[in-house]
Amino acid sequence: MQKNSWLIVFFATLLLCSCQRQKSVVVARVGQYPITLEEFRLAYLELLKKPGVFDSADLREQFLEELINRHLLANEARKTGLQHDEKLQARVEAYYEKALREAHYKAVIEPKVQLDSNEVKAVYSYTRQQRKLKHLYFKTKAAADSAYQQLKAGASWMELAGHVFKHGQLARTGGDLGWVHWDQMEYEMAMTAFGQKIGTISQPVKSTYGYHLLLVEDLKIDPFITEEDFLAHREATRKLVLAKKGAALARDYIEQKMANVKIEAKPSVMKAVGQHFKKVFQRTPSPFDNMQTFQLREVELTGLERGLWDFRNEVLVYINGQPLTVKKFLYALNFVPYRYVRQSFKTALDFVIRDQVLTAEAKAMDLEKR
Repeated sequence: MQKNSWLIVFFATLLLCSCQRQKSVVVARVGQYPITLEEFRLAYLELLKKPGVFDSADLREQFLEELINRHLLANEARKTGLQHDEKLQARVEAYYEKALREAHYKAVIEPKVQLDSNEVKAVYSYTRQQRKLKHLYFKTKAAADSAYQQLKAGASWMELAGHVFKHGQLARTGGDLGWVHWDQMEYEMAMTAFGQKIGTISQPVKSTYGYHLLLVEDLKIDPFITEEDFLAHREATRKLVLAKKGAALARDYIEQKMANVKIEAKPSVMKAVGQHFKKVFQRTPSPFDNMQTFQLREVELTGLERGLWDFRNEVLVYINGQPLTVKKFLYALNFVPYRYVRQSFKTALDFVIRDQVLTAEAKAMDLEKR
């Protein structure tokens, strides 16, 4: 595709301005299907939210080419009648519901996220450091509080770790996490660990998994951080903090919502799905999984379809009286962080149920119309 300099200038002036006219301005046309400036703007702004992605004339042009290629592929799919394929429709519906949950996040969670310049500056310094950590994990705060009091009274960390983890590597090493970067942890745990002195034990810290006690054994610091360094990375750091704090608020929000949700499970269907589930997910989670929009590889999704397609219309659970079918569950897994999918069928199902609760609330808020 030839470079269109006039188009780049056009985007530069209009891209970040939201106005009614953008909905009708056509920047490209693929067959009978137009790509409007509004479509480009919304998709491009989502791209810019990703860590390490920054606006440039070249990026805008490359992204427009990507949108055109997507439309070309969609046209080919229409010619073959793929829009009527049941499996493709299920994938599209799952993606649509993911978009609804993102709209819910922007409407409900994002406005609650607060931060100041001092916090951003502190986090930037933390991102230039590492901590060597050990942790003890508990399902409830009461259990974590009890262990914390025992440690204050002189109990052995290693002995407690043996009781907590029972066996395996964590039991033998005292819950050793090794050298950890700030952005590898959830917000509360990261701020606690990187704010502690060497040799100190934290009070119980909440995470998605439960509650933790953290022991800082050592640290590494980049001593050469200048004001210019911070200014160059301030915006990227601000986005990182917003995402981390938003995730923590979203976690607490859904936990409160789930306290009033009525779940009715279908044990026989759950057993059948759970047995096949174990056979499909053998891949070890990777730090790069979080960078992917779709968490399942095609071979994994195909494996689920092959083994469970005959049961696709069976109800797995009822959520507040609404059915979650096997088919809806399968495709919703594509948007559950893979580390939770790999952990167990129950963990993955819990995440899907939470996502369905948020989707239902988004629909009740009429976010579909937005």
